[in-house]
Amino acid sequence: MLKFLYENQPKERSFIPRKLEIKSAKTLLFGSILSGKTSLGLKWCSERKNAFYIDASDLRYNIDFKALCEFVRQQNISALCVDNLKVNPEILPDCEEILLISRQKSLKIAGFESVLLSGLDFEEFIAFSKNSDESTAFAAFMSSGNSLPTALSRELLAYSVFANTSELGLKALSTNCLYESLNFNAIAVFRELKEKSKLSKNALYSEFEVLEDKGIIAFARNYDENSRFKRMYFCDFALRKLFVLGKNPRKIIENMVFCELAKTGEQVYFKGEFDFYLPKSRAGVLVLPFLPPELALLRAKKLANDEIKEIIIISNATAKSENLSSCVVRFMSFATFAVGYLE
Repeated sequence: MLKFLYENQPKERSFIPRKLEIKSAKTLLFGSILSGKTSLGLKWCSERKNAFYIDASDLRYNIDFKALCEFVRQQNISALCVDNLKVNPEILPDCEEILLISRQKSLKIAGFESVLLSGLDFEEFIAFSKNSDESTAFAAFMSSGNSLPTALSRELLAYSVFANTSELGLKALSTNCLYESLNFNAIAVFRELKEKSKLSKNALYSEFEVLEDKGIIAFARNYDENSRFKRMYFCDFALRKLFVLGKNPRKIIENMVFCELAKTGEQVYFKGEFDFYLPKSRAGVLVLPFLPPELALLRAKKLANDEIKEIIIISNATAKSENLSSCVVRFMSFATFAVGYLE
């Protein structure tokens, strides 16, 4: 079986380079559903001599890692990629380079560098869609989300999420989305679901942990160390439409901003009345795309203080800045913030 798989490996998919690069000889790559992990793995194999790609989720066979070690030795394979790994292998081949791919961020393997592949950021989306017009690209990005295939098939995103999420997980997401700002309110979700079926708090909390581990949801933490309050966002902002009937473009844009911030690798915070807070630059972010600029500026003035050096307002208004006594206020479009400010 291994010989057949080795001689009939999948071909490299159409690929546009991502910002992430695999640099370590031993890498454990994580990523959410449809983030492009497999495409990156196939590209990685195509760039190496005598490489072997194998899919651990293929139902036609079960990987025997002891047999795989012997096969790698016999074939003198120098680069191995194991996709869709769910558990820590009991043994791994003696190979020059190994790339392991998993959805479970909690998976840890000694000697392997853990790397996270998120969905497309706005700049990558522009490269994939080949649309240079900012307003058109923004509208397409907002509609389709940041998973690779969703620009072609939104149904594929829905199928992939539903197929990889338990019934309780789907109910928990749907119920939590009823709360404004996607504020994480596990107690309220528990009380509502408990009225319809038997459920324990531990089971519900564990389900949210699984959803976070799989990269379906993520949390913004409160910068106040004394607060345990946090906000839930989707790792692909298009997912919100699967659970909420009403349109709320401001909340979608807020989720889009969260995804862009998460791509920087820094912990995402919110602080007081700021939607997001960037500790390194001491910048507060307000997502106010449809508020008249004079009202948005008034809100910023009320929040200005000596701890904040900069207030960024994500707005449809014309780009401009205004100096206050304690900080500077900058109006930016989402595109300017994503492609310019965060670079």
